[in-house]
Amino acid sequence: MKNYSEISLLRQHFDSHVISFEQLEAFDDEVIWVNINIDSRSWKILIQDEYHDFSEKLPLMALFLVFSAIQDYKESLDFLQWCTGYGLNASHPGLLDYYRTLGKTLEEIRQVLGNIDPTISALDYQLRTGVIDALKDPIHNKF
Repeated sequence: MKNYSEISLLRQHFDSHVISFEQLEAFDDEVIWVNINIDSRSWKILIQDEYHDFSEKLPLMALFLVFSAIQDYKESLDFLQWCTGYGLNASHPGLLDYYRTLGKTLEEIRQVLGNIDPTISALDYQLRTGVIDALKDPIHNKF
């Protein structure tokens, strides 16, 4: 199987830290709550999982999805744009409060991991290119 530099960059985080994931409740069919645990810290993140790729057994894919969620937040101009991008109703209770905490969450994760970069483009993810197949391969997810 081909080696991808993008996957190597994601894997580096696992070389330096103990990272695990736990799927929590679904927000809707394509958006789920996930706990990311890094060393002794934990954060609850809302991720878009339109292809149902998230799995605790695929930590590289899980990290990519979490980093993508953080990237989506960073690229959104405001709460309404972020909601639209995720297909969420902006009037949903608690959603604005969650959005307001994302900046702090992003900074805390960045302090622990350093650079937060999904390394794989959203287009590659949507087109399901070879790097996405590799992220889903259990062989690449063995540590």
